[in-house]
Amino acid sequence: MSAVGAARAVARVELARIVRDRTGMAFIVVLPVLVIIVIGSSIGSVSGSARIGVLDLDRTTASSVLIDDLDTSDHLEVVLVDDLESLTVDVRLDRIRLGVVIPAGHADRLAAGTTSEIELVLDPSRATAAAARNSVAGVVDRHAAVVAATAFAADLTGADPDTVTRAAGEIAADVAPVRVETEDVGTGGIDAGSPFSYPAAANLVLFTFINTLAVGGALVESRRLGVTRRMLAGPVSPSAVIGGYAASRFLVAIGQGLLVIVAGALLFDVEWGSPVAVALLVITFSIVAAAVGVLVGAVARTPEQTQSIGIPVGIAMGMLGGALWPLQFVPDWLRQLGHITPHAWAMDGWVTVVFENGGVRDIAVELAVLTIYGLVVAAFAVAGLRRAVTRA
Repeated sequence: MSAVGAARAVARVELARIVRDRTGMAFIVVLPVLVIIVIGSSIGSVSGSARIGVLDLDRTTASSVLIDDLDTSDHLEVVLVDDLESLTVDVRLDRIRLGVVIPAGHADRLAAGTTSEIELVLDPSRATAAAARNSVAGVVDRHAAVVAATAFAADLTGADPDTVTRAAGEIAADVAPVRVETEDVGTGGIDAGSPFSYPAAANLVLFTFINTLAVGGALVESRRLGVTRRMLAGPVSPSAVIGGYAASRFLVAIGQGLLVIVAGALLFDVEWGSPVAVALLVITFSIVAAAVGVLVGAVARTPEQTQSIGIPVGIAMGMLGGALWPLQFVPDWLRQLGHITPHAWAMDGWVTVVFENGGVRDIAVELAVLTIYGLVVAAFAVAGLRRAVTRA
């Protein structure tokens, strides 16, 4: 049997062992799709009108105007609530995204030129609440500007504030609104069309890495059960065994990536972008994941160690590399630190391809870094695996 044929046979045996592990296959096939659904649904629900509860403790014309301003916002749907306890319960049960409390004495404080504080009741752990809070803050800021302008005009003219407010409303109706036009700079915009786009790309990176590390346990089990020793007893060289082990991990990584891509496109309408760029990103990151998986499988002494090493390391690198949240939301120093991981370079590539319609040239740096990263780790992995195989 040729070395290539022997390596192919070893790879088939290893893949069969991995497929027979039902728990492992659940992590590879089911879990990534479920995570995409959960995270994508949360992000998707941020869009559209947010249902908010308003508790008016002032019950004056000024508070009614503020409620009308909130209700006329394109991003908010107002529900009036009678008491604070009901408002709090509705927020906790997610019947409304957040509560707005207009305090008693609101109108008097505005008339006196002092600050009236609007209280918000929300669950800070929900991304939807944060988005609704921004919408409410925008409406309140605009309302405050109108109140300040009305007070200034009333003080300047000596007219009644209600008269000034009505006059301002009549004038505003006849004034043409200012039109704001936006233009995307670059090859595309930041909207990839589906709220599942970023979660799909992020979970492709995260689970390709974690699951490829986790299946390193099968490599340890092969050595423990003497499978590797029996292979070497036949006409199979150590190089063929190493090649078969490495090839099986690479194929697992490729399969994980393809699964997320197909599921994202068919189930979540994710538009992945340039097929060539997508293929190269999957291949280069799979090389990295396979190399790390082989390295962990070579140094671990028990299958349990591969789990205890692979999962925490994979999650930690995913956190640093933007596979759990976008890196543009973290400080510059943390973003730079994150780029010591291959995850950050892979996510940079996916953002360029999926969100900016980039091609191979646009991600050439990311592809080069991932390739170098994979080859360097592969060199250590092969050396470690050769020692492990020859000791078996």
